[in-house]
Amino acid sequence: MNLPDDLEPQLRERLIGDRHWQRRLDRRRKPASYHLAVFVEPYLELLLAGEKTIESRFSARPVAPYRKVSAGDVVLVKKAAGRIVAVFEVGDVWSFDVVPGTVDAIRERFADGLCAQPGLWAKAATAHFATLMSVDRIRRILPLAIPKRDRRGWVVMRPTPV
Repeated sequence: MNLPDDLEPQLRERLIGDRHWQRRLDRRRKPASYHLAVFVEPYLELLLAGEKTIESRFSARPVAPYRKVSAGDVVLVKKAAGRIVAVFEVGDVWSFDVVPGTVDAIRERFADGLCAQPGLWAKAATAHFATLMSVDRIRRILPLAIPKRDRRGWVVMRPTPV
């Protein structure tokens, strides 16, 4: 999915007054990688409240964000069937090829930060790949529309080709 041309100016406008985010979006060097992540409840509200400090994505195939997200990337938080309502910066990233024992190790180490609901571990048990990342500098923003019509829960945003 291409990064809409007007996205960064709209983000800057919504983040006025936040020195970190203003500097982050105004960098003259290589722009940050952007990701669009779709969240459902209760995870969205837990994330926005600052209780969920680790984001996870489990999958049967090696799809984004697996090995596509890095520390310092910017994640646009989109409500399922809604708009972008927040942004965060990726802190640490952990990628796993899931083998027997991996899910138990993830649960033991990250359960509190994940705010894991019972369904998470059932899904994780069938996964072959896992990506976890720490959520840094989350910031709510006024809702921002973005044209997304597919069902992917995570999309790497690429700059529009010139």
